Amino acid sequence: MINTEECLLFLKEIIVQAGLSVLEIYHSKDFEIKTKNDQSPLTKADLVSHDIIFGALSKNYPKIPILSEENCDSFSILNSNSLFWCIDPIDGTKEFIKRNDEFTINIALISNKKPILGLIYAPALDQLYYASKGEGSFYEIKNLSKKIMAKKADKHNLVFTVSRSHLSAKTLNFLDSFKSKTTKRIGSSLKLCGVAMGKVDCYPRFGPTSIWDIAAGHIIVNEAGGYVLDKSLNEIEYDFTKGFLNSDFFAINHFFYEELINGQKKYLSS
Repeated sequence: MINTEECLLFLKEIIVQAGLSVLEIYHSKDFEIKTKNDQSPLTKADLVSHDIIFGALSKNYPKIPILSEENCDSFSILNSNSLFWCIDPIDGTKEFIKRNDEFTINIALISNKKPILGLIYAPALDQLYYASKGEGSFYEIKNLSKKIMAKKADKHNLVFTVSRSHLSAKTLNFLDSFKSKTTKRIGSSLKLCGVAMGKVDCYPRFGPTSIWDIAAGHIIVNEAGGYVLDKSLNEIEYDFTKGFLNSDFFAINHFFYEELINGQKKYLSS
C-alpha cells in the first residue's frame, strides 16, 4: 500500500521540479512546436515534463504502471481495475503556446477506474491543487496551503466555466438553457480547479477529452465536495480498455447537482 502523505510530499516536489523546467522553455524564444498524429500540438516542454515525472515515478514506484499523454500508444496493463499513474505533462499546450499562463501539469493515481490521488500545478501562476481520497482538497501558493470547498459561486446567478480553446456548439446550447449566468473562458484543468475552489458552479464539457486531462481534477473536485458526472449523472470512470477518451461530463458543486436533478430532462435532452 502507498503511504498517501509521503506520496503527496514526493509528488509535490516532482511536479514543481517539472514546472520549473517547463517555465524555462516557456520564457525562451523557441518552443520547438510539432504536430502529433491527432493534430494536437506538441512542444519541447511536453517532453521535458514527461521525462522528469515519468523518470521519478518509475524510480520510486517501479511496480505501478504509468500512463502519460506522451506514452499512451505503448501503455498496457492486463486489468482495467489495476492501480496506475496517469499524467499529463502539459495540459493546455495551446495556452502554453499562446503564453497566456493557463496551462497545468497533472498527476493522478487511479485505482478501480477512479482517481484516489491527484495534483494539478500551474507553473506560470505558481498555483498547486491537490487531494487524496478521504482527506479533502487543498490549494497551495507560496508554500501556504488551505482547504478548499466546492461551494455556491455567486448568490445571484450561476457561474459557468468553459474551454478557452475548445468551445463546442453543444456547450453553447447547454448554456442557453440558463438565463441568469456568468460564463468564464479558462484554459486547461484550471476549469476543474475553479469548481473545487468554489469560484464556479459548473464546468460542462461536450466534446473529446482524455483520461489524463481530467483524472487529477476529478479527485480534487470530489474531495472538495463536488462531482464529476456523465450525462446520465453517474460518476465518470476511467476504463482504458474502452479507449482513453472520456464521455461528455459535468464538473459541478452540490448546488448545481440539485439544479441538474430537478431539470434533467430539460438540460440533458441534447
